[in-house]
Amino acid sequence: MRIGVLVPTRAVVMESARRPPVETCWTMARLADQAGYDAVWVGDSIVAKPRLEPLTSLVYLAGITTRVRLGTAVLLPALRHPVVLAHQIANVDQISRGRLVIGLGVGWSLPSAAPSTTSSRREIGSPARARVGGVRRGPQTPRPSSRRAREDLAHALAWRAGHPPKR
Repeated sequence: MRIGVLVPTRAVVMESARRPPVETCWTMARLADQAGYDAVWVGDSIVAKPRLEPLTSLVYLAGITTRVRLGTAVLLPALRHPVVLAHQIANVDQISRGRLVIGLGVGWSLPSAAPSTTSSRREIGSPARARVGGVRRGPQTPRPSSRRAREDLAHALAWRAGHPPKR
């Protein structure tokens, strides 16, 4: 069995006289890491249950912990552009040295927010498969029209990959 803790990132953004300082979240994560817990989790919600942004919170947690897995419970991909989200997730995974665990969901926690029928679900937006399919295909860029433009693009891509071509 694996045991993790959910960091209270919601409590620190709620307006209240009892609102704890954000340092409470970071202390909880450090203690979980030191105590041998398996994971530290953060939630995601903008409207129903606002809290600290999960991916930036996980990057910070990656810097102050050394061992625990870092996860989202759950990340709402419909709130983000799929290419930008993929880039952010890859960055968090790289910075955390492979400790990232992504939990994805639709995020309807309020009965009034949940669609009641299949047809109303379709009206909300494109299905997750369509959004994920776009990420799998990668960004679509126009093909350069001239030979020189194609060579310049190939040179730039090779340079970005760390292998500058010889001209």
